[in-house]
Amino acid sequence: MSALRASVVALIGLLLVPAAASAHALPIESTPAPGASVAGAPAAITVTFSEPLNRPLSTLTLTTSRGVVVRSTVSGDGPAVLVLRPVRRLGRGVYDVRWHTVSADDGHTAQGSYSFGVHAAVTGPAVSAAPGALADGGWLRALLDATFGGALILFCGGVFCAALLSPRGQPGGWLVPDDRFVPVEGAPGPGRRQWRVTIAIGGAAALFSIAATLADAAHAGGGLSGRALNDYLLSDFAGYTRVAVPALLFASVVAAARASPRSASAPAVLALAAVAAGGHSSSARLSGVAFAADLVHLIAASVWLGGIAMIAIAWVPRLRELGAAGRRRVVEVVLPRFGSVALPAFLALVVAGAVNAATELGSPHALWSTAYGRVLLAKTALVGVVALLSYAHALRLRPRLLAAGRRYDAALDRRHWRLLATEPILGIGIVAAAALLLAYAPPIDVAEQVAAVRPVAPTSVVETSAQGTQLSVAGEAGPYIVNALVTRGARGVTVELRTLDALQHPVSLPVRVPGSASGGSCGAGCMLLALAGFRPVLVAYVSGGGHAYSVALPIRYEPGASGLARQLLATVEGSASRLRSVEIDETLGSGTGAPEVTAYQVAAPDRFAYQLSHDGRPVSDTTIVGTHEWTRSAGSRSWQASVYGGGGPPFSAAGYLGWWTPFVGQPQLLDRFRVRGDERADVATVSRIPDLGTVWLQIAIDVTHRRVLHIGMITTAHFMTQTWSAFDHAAPIEPPPKQDSDTAGSN
Repeated sequence: MSALRASVVALIGLLLVPAAASAHALPIESTPAPGASVAGAPAAITVTFSEPLNRPLSTLTLTTSRGVVVRSTVSGDGPAVLVLRPVRRLGRGVYDVRWHTVSADDGHTAQGSYSFGVHAAVTGPAVSAAPGALADGGWLRALLDATFGGALILFCGGVFCAALLSPRGQPGGWLVPDDRFVPVEGAPGPGRRQWRVTIAIGGAAALFSIAATLADAAHAGGGLSGRALNDYLLSDFAGYTRVAVPALLFASVVAAARASPRSASAPAVLALAAVAAGGHSSSARLSGVAFAADLVHLIAASVWLGGIAMIAIAWVPRLRELGAAGRRRVVEVVLPRFGSVALPAFLALVVAGAVNAATELGSPHALWSTAYGRVLLAKTALVGVVALLSYAHALRLRPRLLAAGRRYDAALDRRHWRLLATEPILGIGIVAAAALLLAYAPPIDVAEQVAAVRPVAPTSVVETSAQGTQLSVAGEAGPYIVNALVTRGARGVTVELRTLDALQHPVSLPVRVPGSASGGSCGAGCMLLALAGFRPVLVAYVSGGGHAYSVALPIRYEPGASGLARQLLATVEGSASRLRSVEIDETLGSGTGAPEVTAYQVAAPDRFAYQLSHDGRPVSDTTIVGTHEWTRSAGSRSWQASVYGGGGPPFSAAGYLGWWTPFVGQPQLLDRFRVRGDERADVATVSRIPDLGTVWLQIAIDVTHRRVLHIGMITTAHFMTQTWSAFDHAAPIEPPPKQDSDTAGSN
């Protein structure tokens, strides 16, 4: 038992070492930024998170430095962005933004807070440490997860081994050496008795799954209620998987009760698939690969660890009554029979585990620098110990026990069975470590997830040199434009960072870029920077006009992929012309004042409607059908009819949806990634237009469905973003009723 004690001590030691914080949906960008001191009271506080959110269960709360809650409204602005708007103007002082998130990818919860000041400096820590993964009842949830995981592995292991190794009609027969072990008539044999145990464990696994889900829902929703359960289980894919697991396990138990291991195996595999789909694989960088690796890992663990445990449960308590001859027969027949599937399962377990570590950790350094990595190391160590024990009793002791002509060695027999009995005990530690991995979450670099959760800053652009080695990106910082010309070298990145006003004139402003070294000035409003290594996003903090701004600039692209970028744009341009309908949400500003917000509806071939608002107040509604146009002011019930375009060509939906194509200059591919299985791409272009100056576009593309998702445009005093949605499902566009129309001025 010394190996067991050493493994447990190692696991505890790894968990007690302080760790870098890691969680699921974490803030990766915020306005105002943590620690910022702004001169004007912000009308809205925006926080972007590293994963899509379960919106009903994710919240932002604003409090004063004394803990008084500031009345506010909270809304979503995309799948991973929350916007908090105070009801009243904020006064001078320091404020705390407290966030509570539930990931829509895997259903896991995170929380924390950060501070900013209005006409006041933040004197304490700008970011407060989030509670540990095992705080706030985390130990109970981890214990429930571990109990469920252990029962799941045992049940699936019993079902899979029976399906692979038992004679037809004898579901527990793989555990019985021969007919001599069948008891007198009327008494259940060891195979039948063990199959009943397997069925009972399956029912327990389903019940523990329900208990663990209820505990997670209560934690995510701040208490167990019908609304919390509905929001947690029925609002996203992660919730659906949690509903599916117990249902599939009960189906497998019913099939097992009919003495049909093969029929029980199908829902058992689906239950493991649901567990994998609702775990970390859904938020990994390569979600498809991670899911496949997770599923193989679970199946292999069930066969290997579950099979070992079933053998121990069946025979270790009965070693005395078996006698020397019976024990020898079990060692001679049952263990080699199980070994035919155990070794392939172990090899699959190792390969799938390596793939999981590569997709979830991000870097080898995370193995010892994060809690998740250290728990993974502990789990790997325990698996290694079990593998060594299996090697010792299967390949070293068993041949000596079964050697022909050798006298029965009682000491050797006891050592063999002691080693085999230790393996399931260590398996408990492996399952506990797996449950802790769910609590801690993978330490993926959240900066790499910015493009996957929301379009990069709408004004980001790319401009290539003749050699295609430079990248020019820009972002809006209030009334200013921040432009970066990026050059990648063998040792790192150099940046020419420029600040411009809304008319694209250079303006000298204080700029701070964390993690960079200054290389001097490159002219008015221009500074040289050196960045160590390569990073996907550059964050700059700009001060001007008594206000502080922050902007995130993507500085990663694919050199030599201009042709592919142009091809992607041509593909979505052709696809846009075939859309039946689409909805577009647009914001348009000039660098000063509140932007105009417009909600567009476009329907082929010639229908168009939009609602204009400014500073949060409706302004007007317009409907266009062919050559007819109707407009009314906010608050008015009467529509004014006119001729669209002064009598020119009728409105064309296809023509409008391609409005951006004349501004496409030199396209470059910023990034390619996947979101829930769909391939996405960010393409940026830059061009020079007479009377406009430089025009930068960034277009987010759904490559799988050939659709434009987001367009960002910046040119002289013209900052615009568009988000496209409801493809081919937009609300119908109809002319207003005749009694509400004033036909004056129409023909």
